[in-house]
Amino acid sequence: MYDLRKTSTVTYGHVNTFTGFDGRKKDLSRIDHIFGSRTDGWEGGVYAVEENRFEDGLWLSDHRLVMADVILGSHLKPKQ
Repeated sequence: MYDLRKTSTVTYGHVNTFTGFDGRKKDLSRIDHIFGSRTDGWEGGVYAVEENRFEDGLWLSDHRLVMADVILGSHLKPKQ
């Protein structure tokens, strides 16, 4: 298994995925990941970490949403 953030062709958004419900800098960390399989030919396309607090000031969660487009194929080998 490997971290798709490291092998995706495009990344955007935040790096930190955990914010707590206060967004204090000391709470920020990257604890949520999407992993790809080395043996099943996963290749990352777009990888994103979205917002979890918007204009209304309410927190949707204490974690940010992590998304990835993944290309699957046994012929693919992950980029190192």
